[in-house]
Amino acid sequence: MKWADWTTGNTAWPFGTLVPDDVLYEFGGPAIFTKSIGLDDFLFYKSDEYSDGDYFVAVGVTPDEIDALKRGRLSIRGALNQSKCYIFDVDLDLNVRRFERKKISQLASLLPSSGVPLYANFKTAPDSVVQSTSPLAFKFFGDELQDGLMPLDIFKTLVTNVYDVVRRSFVPPSLSASRAGDLLAFPMRQPVLASLLIAIDHPSIDVGRLRRRNSTKGLDPNQLVVEAEAEGARFVESVERTVDVAMAGKVTKTFARDNFSLFDNINDIVPGEHGDVSKLQLSSYLAGQDVFIELDREVGEKIRFAYKSVRDKSVDITGVIVGMIEKSRSLILRNRFGREVTCYFVPSIYDDLLVRGELFIGRRLLVSGGFQKRDNRDLIKVDGAPKLL
Repeated sequence: MKWADWTTGNTAWPFGTLVPDDVLYEFGGPAIFTKSIGLDDFLFYKSDEYSDGDYFVAVGVTPDEIDALKRGRLSIRGALNQSKCYIFDVDLDLNVRRFERKKISQLASLLPSSGVPLYANFKTAPDSVVQSTSPLAFKFFGDELQDGLMPLDIFKTLVTNVYDVVRRSFVPPSLSASRAGDLLAFPMRQPVLASLLIAIDHPSIDVGRLRRRNSTKGLDPNQLVVEAEAEGARFVESVERTVDVAMAGKVTKTFARDNFSLFDNINDIVPGEHGDVSKLQLSSYLAGQDVFIELDREVGEKIRFAYKSVRDKSVDITGVIVGMIEKSRSLILRNRFGREVTCYFVPSIYDDLLVRGELFIGRRLLVSGGFQKRDNRDLIKVDGAPKLL
């Protein structure tokens, strides 16, 4: 819709002048404000102006949504994305000339761009209430992710990649030496199309399976959930740090090597030059966080390039021993994101560590060496002795 095409509307406005209750943004007069009309609270947004009047979009909102908007936890577009929606033509004194109820889907061209916050110091903000209130949310943008329709293969790929990242990122330390995939569950809120929003709720533990296993039956499921959320928060903080580095300049090989496991975990979800995703928003309110991260293709490509520059070369990996193969002088290490890697040692170093009792299931190590990415289990040929943690 374009304002110039609007020729209908009701002229019998029964509630008088639109005197704002709370002006949130002013530019040549109130541009964004709230007003109570009858029993409802409305948010008004000035979308355009002409010589002797202004055009406003108005939507019904809740106090929580206004609070989220003021705190930078909800974008202007997100706050305006409501079912109860009207458009107004007013004079310069905010007297209503005409008004009409519309569907918000009809007004996309009249709203501000995605991610625009109320105040400039917030830089960017989530575009939906679900995104702003979920413990962890991923929102993907791209040419194929519009208008509530998208190719099924793209939807499947994005959901699968997000599932893999979440499953690997929440493994509690207490379960790091065992396969925890079937113990942790991640409820997902209803996905939202027109872009793709995947919102993850708080993780839960399958208590029945936990109690049936000898290795885990003594663990406290409530504590495991706390640990899982803390691990998820660490993951988000690591992504935020990586994005800050990428936005500041080139991501060095040293940084990528030191954070290789993280890069390996997120490589499939960050935007790239040739992928279907042009932008990713990642928000988190885990473990007391209030984090909102936005990666465009430029930032994502820096991360992808740094990952490729060290992949199949010498990297550092920290993990827990989950298997030992003495015949081949090798260990199976599981990193903090749940990815397993077979570690081949120089025989004399392996034998010495074994004799000294330094190698056992559950032992944490840091290994360095030549890395090979493989489908099922990665491979690293360890240079020298590992660092015992």
